[in-house]
Amino acid sequence: MRIIIADRDVIYRRTMKLLLMARPSLEVVGEAKNKDELLSQVADLNPDLVILDGDLSGWDTCNLISALHQIADNLGLIIMDGRPQIETDALNSGADAFFLKGTSSRFLFASIESIRLLKESN
Repeated sequence: MRIIIADRDVIYRRTMKLLLMARPSLEVVGEAKNKDELLSQVADLNPDLVILDGDLSGWDTCNLISALHQIADNLGLIIMDGRPQIETDALNSGADAFFLKGTSSRFLFASIESIRLLKESN
């Protein structure tokens, strides 16, 4: 599965990349620090999944989710954030999953696997 990590914090992006690269079936094809980089990379790199910081600079999360789906309608989206109160809005806006930062990575990998299975069935 081809993944783009979008987070304004370079340390978080690099940590997430190392975590994901430990799984042979996952390939990190891009990293974005803002919405402009993310939109450009999604258009150019055709990822299967974006792991998106809910507080990415440049737009609110719901509008960014909509813009991403306009570029790639079959794109999987996991929103990661430290604010549990944005989960409902993110999911209602089209995110496939919500991952609370600081939670065990097993929940992240379970979400990735669910999205992979859903994409394979379509």
